[in-house]
Amino acid sequence: MIPLLLNFLTVFFIIAGLVLLWMNLRASRRNRINITQQKHREQTKPDQFQN
Repeated sequence: MIPLLLNFLTVFFIIAGLVLLWMNLRASRRNRINITQQKHREQTKPDQFQN
């Protein structure tokens, strides 16, 4: 009885962990936020081809 219960719990937690990992990776791709503002990026961009 106990080994069967432990097998079911192991499979349940493995599947639950994979689902949580998938949800986390899916949300991180969708919520890409630009932390740096456009004005700051333009000021810090190196000038190309100037000697």
